[in-house]
Amino acid sequence: MRWALLLAGCATVQVGGFTLGKGRWESDAAVVRKRAAWELKCPESDLDLTVLAVYSGTITAQQVGVRGCGHQLVYVNSVDGWLLNASEAQPKTVDR
Repeated sequence: MRWALLLAGCATVQVGGFTLGKGRWESDAAVVRKRAAWELKCPESDLDLTVLAVYSGTITAQQVGVRGCGHQLVYVNSVDGWLLNASEAQPKTVDR
């Protein structure tokens, strides 16, 4: 019940079918967008973000997919911040 009262006072947004805390998502999206733009050598305005997963029982994104400039990446939220989750050194090229 206490959590419900806390969440009732929080502004939320719907992103990719998930309910997220508005302020937290805006901050996370800005960080992920900036990192992805750097790693893809792609303007931030050309990037599309998709929430892929949230932490169970929370309104915080756990995984965010990024597409832009013919590539796609996945970032994972960790105690060290948003980290690129990739098995290859180069971003994956996407056929459109």
